[in-house]
Amino acid sequence: MPTIRGEPLIRRVGAGRLLTGVAAAAVALAPAVPQPVASAGVSSPDVAAVWYGAVLAPGHRPGAGVPGVSPFGILQVNLCDSGLARCYANGQSVPEAAAVVRAQRPDVLTLNEFCRGDGGRGLVQAMEQTWPGDRVFEAFYPAGNSSRNAPYLCRSGQQYGVAVIGHVAPANWAGLDVRGGVYPIQDASSSEQRVWLCAYAIGSYYVCTTHLDADAAGVAAAQCRYLTNTAIPNARAAMGGYSPTVVGGDLNLRYGGHPNVQSCVPAGWFRKGDDDVQHILATSDLTFQFARRIGMRHTDHDAWLVAVRAPAARRPAGAVTESTTGLGTRPASAHTVGG
Repeated sequence: MPTIRGEPLIRRVGAGRLLTGVAAAAVALAPAVPQPVASAGVSSPDVAAVWYGAVLAPGHRPGAGVPGVSPFGILQVNLCDSGLARCYANGQSVPEAAAVVRAQRPDVLTLNEFCRGDGGRGLVQAMEQTWPGDRVFEAFYPAGNSSRNAPYLCRSGQQYGVAVIGHVAPANWAGLDVRGGVYPIQDASSSEQRVWLCAYAIGSYYVCTTHLDADAAGVAAAQCRYLTNTAIPNARAAMGGYSPTVVGGDLNLRYGGHPNVQSCVPAGWFRKGDDDVQHILATSDLTFQFARRIGMRHTDHDAWLVAVRAPAARRPAGAVTESTTGLGTRPASAHTVGG
């Protein structure tokens, strides 16, 4: 079996799913898909490392158009699942987040403080149950450990980092492409190297996530600017060009703070924050619909749900709406760009 840096390029992780690894990055799809083409990029700790892989559906032309999905729900969750932080709750945040998925019916999840096996502990299954028959995908990228020159590990021994999970209707499935990297700007006082991850559901949408530095706001702001001004544009150019894009993450920056999180929102984007450090960014061809904080008992962050409207109008019955999420009690004006 081909390997890169000792990791299997492809390994089966249960009935009907393939996990594809590109050095530190991983992609899982349900059901099984053709063997991916993968390659590796720069790995020096002194520069931004970028790894990438792709899974292509035969007979589909990349960039064939945006599917009709409206509204489109993005659920950001910091799971605090490393086992190393005080907020850790013996792994209970993962099934709690899966219950939120089943209740709120998001289209994509952006996940921070994630252990590599967490998707298979109920999150992928919850998305499969929410979107039966759709292609559900998962992508993961580990944080670096500068003291070991290796991926950062959870207490369980699994790799620790960031992940995205999403779905695409079978008729619109054209494959998945993934990019991820280590920021070139890091906090010298911390051994945890912060990273970013973007997955492209080819021809449909990009979903990205990150977890920025927690101890040095200036470093977090620089990482945020790198993400929006360099990493995402470069990733989109490499993966086939523009499609609507959403980013969810614990940015460890606040609106009105010093520095202000709004300083890393580029032209052509908007941001919706949870009045704390979690934010959703979206390209301006998507229209904000509503937002909601969802209380979580087993992590120190609430979940943050934002719904946007995509250019087309197809939407399965039972999808996320104001009525199904209870957002009619919270006016959209409470979550303006400055929120």
